[in-house]
Amino acid sequence: MKYLALATDFDGTLATDGIVEESTSKSLELWRESGRKLILITGRPLDNLIDHVSIILMFDWVIAENGAVLYQPSTKVEKILAERPSEVFISCLRDRIDQKQQQLQNQGIPEEFSQIAQTQALEILGVGRVIIATWEAYLEITQKTIQELGVNLKIIANKGAVMILPEGINKASGLKN
Repeated sequence: MKYLALATDFDGTLATDGIVEESTSKSLELWRESGRKLILITGRPLDNLIDHVSIILMFDWVIAENGAVLYQPSTKVEKILAERPSEVFISCLRDRIDQKQQQLQNQGIPEEFSQIAQTQALEILGVGRVIIATWEAYLEITQKTIQELGVNLKIIANKGAVMILPEGINKASGLKN
């Protein structure tokens, strides 16, 4: 059986601490040279990928923000698959996280991301085109904020990260598009 495309995650699959080994890059190049497609599927916000992931241009398609954004690197065409949570939600969550952050004294980023945090400015609350992202230390605050505001959002926890997305948005739904 000949596979026509390879869909892969980035952090912890292609990259360790945000770094892609040369042997991995070469393998991806060989895959493309064989006429097959490469699809990157990740929870990272699109701007972060464009700014910090040099191999993004190898991919035919990128499914970013855990399935919420499709991007074609060769044309720079983007397709947003859902609406970002409201500014009211974002502002309320940001205020609550800021209060907790003062209590934690900047200890909210998991150890696994410490290398990336040194080279990139990792935010305690990141706002993408659709995704809202924070860290596990703020999971309870995030859950309470969603409940209290009665918004139709879901939480995906992965490797110490907490991603907030509209219901029905995930990597599989992004791949189907």
